[in-house]
Amino acid sequence: MAEALAKGFIASALEKYLADQLLTGRTGEVLSQEMVVERAAQQAVARGKSRIAERDLAVTILAAADYMLVGDGALPVAPGPDTMSALPSIGSEGELSSPVPQFKYEPRLSQRTPLLEQFKRDVTRQAAEGRLSQIIGRDTEVQLMTETLCRRTKRNPLLVGPAGVGKTAVVEGLAQRIVRGGVPDALLGARLIALQPSTLIVGGHMVGDLEKRMQALLHEASQDGVILFIDEVHTLIGAGGMPSLNDLASLLKPALARGEIACIAATTDDEYRRFIEPDAALERRFQPIRVQELTASQTLAVLASLRNELMQSHHVQVGDGVLPWLVDFAQHYLRNRHFPDKGIDLLEQTVAYSLTQGKQVVEVADARAVAERLIGMPPEASAGLNSLRQQLTARTRLDDQSVDRLVGRLEVTARGLDLRPTRPNAIVLLAGDAVHAAADVATVVAETLFGSAERVLPLDFSRFVHPADVTMLIGAPPGYVG
Repeated sequence: MAEALAKGFIASALEKYLADQLLTGRTGEVLSQEMVVERAAQQAVARGKSRIAERDLAVTILAAADYMLVGDGALPVAPGPDTMSALPSIGSEGELSSPVPQFKYEPRLSQRTPLLEQFKRDVTRQAAEGRLSQIIGRDTEVQLMTETLCRRTKRNPLLVGPAGVGKTAVVEGLAQRIVRGGVPDALLGARLIALQPSTLIVGGHMVGDLEKRMQALLHEASQDGVILFIDEVHTLIGAGGMPSLNDLASLLKPALARGEIACIAATTDDEYRRFIEPDAALERRFQPIRVQELTASQTLAVLASLRNELMQSHHVQVGDGVLPWLVDFAQHYLRNRHFPDKGIDLLEQTVAYSLTQGKQVVEVADARAVAERLIGMPPEASAGLNSLRQQLTARTRLDDQSVDRLVGRLEVTARGLDLRPTRPNAIVLLAGDAVHAAADVATVVAETLFGSAERVLPLDFSRFVHPADVTMLIGAPPGYVG
């Protein structure tokens, strides 16, 4: 097949180079199936063909792996946004033809936008300059945003999802598509501009200043080719004035209702229910798009892409076993956070730890040291539970059967086998002679599993004699006196 794609193509040379790259952890750009098909279609169009052929898929995959087909073999090229444009296409007879013409992004604004330039972050410019990370696993959400922005009315997508699932990354993925030209004609050349609501209020001391500034900004944003992005959109409510009267949300509603601007917003589930849903007029202006948490396998692909960036920017090698270990650890022990954010944090913290230790190769031992410091206990369940069993037997008055039951219960949670992970790891009721061992049991568990006896929090429920005493646990309500 290689000879059919290009005359003189030496497959063994490419195979050897790929093997060397894999050993050093450089795997190239991670592509989803949709991205491969999209770029292969661009390659086919550049050859004047209406259908994708095998040679188009091969050229696309080799470009993602930072390769060019030249003359008599495979030649590695430096990774970057111009890799695809530097890759020669393959003619119908297997001959190398002229390079694929890359889409050149040019904003199509007809008027100057001085106020937006003052308060904005140009996401499309960052994408064009290659300053955004590769977005993986968000093709569905980006497609839904694209469809919503192409509507005549209510063209305002609202990304809703837990913190850390990558709502901002979805918007950056759209910016990358705009820069590559992989969007409908209605969005070609558009500028995706991120606004921070808090910056709009700064300097508006006089009455009416905020209204004038907002009107001028909306006038600039209403021209064709501008898409606003407002992260944490719930902060508009009550910002700069009374809610539903003269705050930023009230000033924005008329422009959203008339369809004068295209606006992408993002917020979390809790804040959507607390702030957006009660304001029916504001909620009606947006089209909600649910952003789900990435799976462990998708997060692993994200970390693989980030690892390549860290290798180039920090000149550090990350072992092949580190990424699966970090994903597995985050899935079992960081249940209050979401993928991919928790996986990315762990990887960057592990790389930073290795660099401060003077290492240029990140190993699983480094990831384990960071994890133990993060959660306050060893991540290996067996070693910690075996030590706990020995300490409970030696230092407390519990009999062997009680020790086995307690350790068995903790083992279920430690290994991630609990059917209801949100409930407490264990609730222990001591009776009979074992009552006097309560303090010792708590101390042993804290020292063995969590590293310090200071993690024990004693509560004396003899003080809770009145219904209002529950405020000592959950805090007093607003206006409570006494």
